[in-house]
Amino acid sequence: MKTACAFLCLGATALVCLVPTRSSADIRTTAYGAGADVELREHTDSGANTPSMNTRTSSSGDRNEVIALRFDLSGYTLSDLTGVTLSVINFRNDSSTRKVALYGVHPDALPPTGSFTVDTWDETTVKFSTMPGLLAPDGNFLTQSLNLDKLTPLGQISYHPNSEGLPEVFSDPALTTFIQTYSGGNLVTFLLAQATDYSTTGQARIASKEATALNSSDPLDDYAPYLTFSVVPEPGAAALFGAGLGLLVAFRRSRQP
Repeated sequence: MKTACAFLCLGATALVCLVPTRSSADIRTTAYGAGADVELREHTDSGANTPSMNTRTSSSGDRNEVIALRFDLSGYTLSDLTGVTLSVINFRNDSSTRKVALYGVHPDALPPTGSFTVDTWDETTVKFSTMPGLLAPDGNFLTQSLNLDKLTPLGQISYHPNSEGLPEVFSDPALTTFIQTYSGGNLVTFLLAQATDYSTTGQARIASKEATALNSSDPLDDYAPYLTFSVVPEPGAAALFGAGLGLLVAFRRSRQP
């Protein structure tokens, strides 16, 4: 009898304690921890830490605007994250579509000037020429000055017109691969820029973590850009979970006449 009870307790403990406790869809915003977001302007070599952020490479050649996002994924093993998507909230109603590309910044990327890294850039002081993943402003704003040797393309989407307050979602599988194979720490930086096969003088405007209201909407909750993902249990935990289940099955069979 004591042996049977020990079997039962051991199996039950394994099942209760080793079942993954995180939800199937976790969310992390740029407002969490060391997260950050900022608009970078090549034409003035500046940064704009405001409630809204633009991506625009004007076809008239007078400006280039890129958005930088950093997510603090502390507490997670990045290789365990799956089904990763990036969502941004439309700040206003645009009358036409805007096509935007997403890039992952490599952990060893450095800026053309200054000492910021992907872990340390400061949204209140960073500017175009001090952001890792960008090149020095070259006076030709149609070139975008993206340091493609230190960026991984992660897909592009067309924002929907007249969609203030609604999310635009980047869900290319390359985004999950980039996160799972990221060789830096748990602070991950992305850049948003106008897609190279798209031409316009208008900008795609999204909300930042500083936004407390949109262009014409009443204040709501959090408008910050956010990552959504699922967490895969670690192999060791899964194996122990299986062992606990096996013990319970063995106990049940031993009780049968």
